[in-house]
Parts: sequence; structure tokens; C-alpha cells
Amino acid sequence: MKNRKKVWICLMVIVMGGLMAACGGEAEVTTTLSETEFVSMAETTEEMTEPPTEAPTEPPTRQVDELKVGMIFYGEEGDGSLLADSLRREMWEAASRIGMREDQISWRYNSREADWTQIEESILACVDEGCQLILGCAREYEAVIAAIAEEYPEIMFACVGSSLYNGINSGTFSVDVGAAQYLCGAMAGLMTETDRVGFVAAKGTEDVMVTQAVNAFAYGVWSVNQEAVVDVAVIGKWFLPGAENHGREYLDDLGCDAIGSYTDSSLGSLSYQWDQYFAMKLSQLVGKEVVGEAWTGDLYAGAVSCEMSMELPEYVWEQLSQWGVLMEGLPGETEASTEEMEDSTEETAEQEAESIESVPEETQWEEVTLEETDPPYEIPQIDIDRETGYLPNVRIHKITWEE
Repeated sequence: MKNRKKVWICLMVIVMGGLMAACGGEAEVTTTLSETEFVSMAETTEEMTEPPTEAPTEPPTRQVDELKVGMIFYGEEGDGSLLADSLRREMWEAASRIGMREDQISWRYNSREADWTQIEESILACVDEGCQLILGCAREYEAVIAAIAEEYPEIMFACVGSSLYNGINSGTFSVDVGAAQYLCGAMAGLMTETDRVGFVAAKGTEDVMVTQAVNAFAYGVWSVNQEAVVDVAVIGKWFLPGAENHGREYLDDLGCDAIGSYTDSSLGSLSYQWDQYFAMKLSQLVGKEVVGEAWTGDLYAGAVSCEMSMELPEYVWEQLSQWGVLMEGLPGETEASTEEMEDSTEETAEQEAESIESVPEETQWEEVTLEETDPPYEIPQIDIDRETGYLPNVRIHKITWEE
């Protein structure tokens, strides 16, 4: 009996095992873990469920001592270029304000007779030095900078007074001197006793910027003295001090007793301020931005100022808000200048009045006695001569001069 009972028990175990395999597939094998093995397994599981460690990321900004700027100048250092002097002075002021050292700015000068290979070498030297921003301080550098900018998309490039702009890493920066030249012309028109006002111009109608400056000056003269003629001596180059002096003497001989100018060796009563632009570009460098924009400053933005030698009548300031109409139809007008003109006409009269009123408040006036007159607030319209490109009160004289 005992033997049969053992067989029956074994048989039951086999049958139960078969039933479990039939219901659940293979039979599960239960294993008893020791306490040590259980703890070890728990720790391993916990380690596997911890979130993965993120790879270190690059900081979103640069430190000021990491910044490096390159500036390529047209002409020798200290040769009297007003543009070069203003660009260097304003850049250093903007850089020192945020704590940059002077050795973080690479100042590079090139002879005005330098060929394109030398200019390219100067720009590439700034690239090799690790400059994150490279500025061409002459329009003549535009083509070379445009080509190099395509090769180095991680570097920002800009060229003064040019049309350089790719919307990515290259752009241009300039000033609109129109409103300031208008004020200079108004002062000259009030000062002249011969009704002959002179103006020394770097270029003729082949340069739109100079043509606009001449017309703005002549419009200022017209707004206060419709009997006056503006004699313009065109010297042919932006920087030619000897020719400019010769041009002034020529204008003196014509009887001009008030003279303005727009050349790189003399801006008349104008001065440039590039602070806003340079502060913006340095801020972009700190933020590791790579931007290309077309930036233009003017009288209202504080980018150009006019030294006032007298207090102008109220109607001159009122007329200034309308001076932009004479931008229309200039020879060689660019698409950018057309957009700027459209933007200016969209401003409300109230906004223009506020801008104009803010300008003279910063000026220290000199006491000048003017005759009591009752000039019209609505100055007669004067249109640009389509054949000459100038206002009718302008007379052009091309100056020839040899050193």
C-alpha cells in the first residue's frame, strides 16, 4: 500500500505539471533569491531607470574679453579723413563702454592706391585673427567684402555707405545727411549778402548720396532766400584736400560769401555719430548673433548733426518736415532709398513735428540779429531739373586740379 501511494502522488505531480504547461505554455520555474542577491538586483534596476545625463551645452553668450573686431580703413592713419576718424573714435567709445580692450580691435589701414589683392589680404588677416565682426570703412571695399562674406558665414561683415547686403551675415551702414544739409543751406541763405552761396562737392550726379546732399543744401537756401544761387564746385574725389582748397578759392572768386561742403576732408558744418550702430553690433557679438542688415541713421536719430551758427526761423523747421519730397526722381535712385522715402512719408505729421522740435533744443545758439521779415510758411515748390539732376538754383562748376 505504501508503494502505491507514492506512485499516485508522483503521478499527480506529473499530471498537474502537464496541465500547467497546456494552459500557460512552458512551466514557470520559481527560484528563491537570497537577500543579498535581491538587494543587488534592486540597485541595478534603480540605476537603469535614472534619467541620462545631458551633454554640456555651449553658453548662449560670449564674454566681453572674447570679442574681436576688425576695421579696414581707406587711406593712411591720421591722413585727415573725417570718415575714418569718426568711425575709429566712435567704435572705440562703444567698445570701451562695455569693457573691451584696444587690442581686441584690429585697426588696418590701406593706401588709397592699394590694389584689390592688398585689400583682400587685410580682410583675411582679420579673419585669421579670429574677428567675429569685420567692417569695411569705405565703399570701395564692397565687392571684396561681399566675396569673402560668402566664404565665412559664421562671421559678420559690413561696409559703410554701400549696397552690401545678403540678409545673412553681410550688411551696410550709412548716414542720411539730407535733413542736416538742409539746415546748413538755410543758414547759408540767411547769411549771404551777395546772393551767391558756394558748395564744394566730392562727386557729381554719378554719386547719388552727394547729389542728394547738394539738392538738400540748395533747398535749404531756397527756403529762406529765393534770389540766391548755389555755385557747386565738383572736385571729383571724396578725399582730395588740395582740390577742395582750390575749389573754395574758385567759389570765393565768384563772390560766394557763404560756403558749405560734402567731402571726406570737409563736411561743412556736419559731424557723424556711429554710436547707435556700433553698440548694436557689439551687442549682437555678445549674444552670438550673426546678422546682416541695412542700417541708416539721420539727423533725427542723432547719427548726423549740424553745427548751428544761428537760430533759424520757425518756418524753416516746419519746412524741414516736407523736404523729403525732393528725393523723388533723383538720377540713379536706389531701391533702398525709395523704401526709406516711402517709410518717411508714412509718418504722421504729429510724429514729424515732435522729431523736429527735439533737434534744436540740444543746440547752444549764438546771438544773431536778423532783419524782421514775414516769410511765407508755405514756401513755393521747387522741382528737380530732370536733365541736370539738380534744383534750378544750382550752378555746377567742375574743378580741375593737379598736385
